[in-house]
Amino acid sequence: MPEYNKLVRDRIPIIIKANGQVPVWRKLKSNERRQALMEKLLEEVGEFVKSRRKKADELIDILEVVMALASYYGLDLKHLLRLCEVKRKKNGGFDKWIFLESVVDSLEEAKKIKKVSKKNEEEVRRKSLTSLMAEMERIKIVIPPFKQYIAPTNEFSQSQISFLISNRAIKFFGPLSQLLEVSGQTRAGYEEKNNMRLPPDETVCYQIIGQFPDYH
Repeated sequence: MPEYNKLVRDRIPIIIKANGQVPVWRKLKSNERRQALMEKLLEEVGEFVKSRRKKADELIDILEVVMALASYYGLDLKHLLRLCEVKRKKNGGFDKWIFLESVVDSLEEAKKIKKVSKKNEEEVRRKSLTSLMAEMERIKIVIPPFKQYIAPTNEFSQSQISFLISNRAIKFFGPLSQLLEVSGQTRAGYEEKNNMRLPPDETVCYQIIGQFPDYH
């Protein structure tokens, strides 16, 4: 018997009944509602952060909780939006993606911090590239006449692949089946000759185009 113990939308009990089940619920008392809304907000924001699907549904749920909070505090939504616009005009929005790192007393001090920050960022980037490139080399599939092609497995996340592409370490080629076709080889022939099993034909292949010797 699954237990939820959380605030849900008004029609959820009706939907549960329509599915042939019986919801056990109660109406929250006044002194319970604020906490329930706060927990619901954290729940919906957490789902939004974790979601890999389209974000619209999660954003709608967050907005619904925000509207419920506005109602709880006696705030008219239209008035809230007007206040939002006032604050936007005063402090701006988030359109320019400004990331505030720190506040110092002089331009000279800011320049020093920027210099150190840039150096640290470059070091992290180099270490990340070195580590990922080493792993790429480990799983590399050599298919003559090509020598620098790899077929990443699920060991690599999409963000890691994007990171390597943006740093010109690898470039997209296509599915393994296309690589075999271009090289004039068959799956069976390659596997027999090299005594190994290839990944599935649809496995996406990338070409290693950067060696980064200065990063080792």
